Amino acid sequence: MFFVDGTKDREANPVFSAKHLPSGNLVRIVIFESHPEYTEVHNRVGDNDDQDGLCLLIALPDMQCAMDMTVAWAKQQAS
Repeated sequence: MFFVDGTKDREANPVFSAKHLPSGNLVRIVIFESHPEYTEVHNRVGDNDDQDGLCLLIALPDMQCAMDMTVAWAKQQAS
């Protein structure tokens, strides 16, 4: 995980990631001890930026919201 300026964030704890193999789309859940609020970051990933990436930045109390969003992401990939 990197900040916008390219600095590596060493406090992030990725706990889950999944990849939709046919499309290459990715989802990740990252837990921060002191992250101020639930945040979704959508970006383009892959060699040619041709896949979608979704990163959910959460604190532990936001886990249910992250799980719900991950299920919604999986359903979207299947359609």
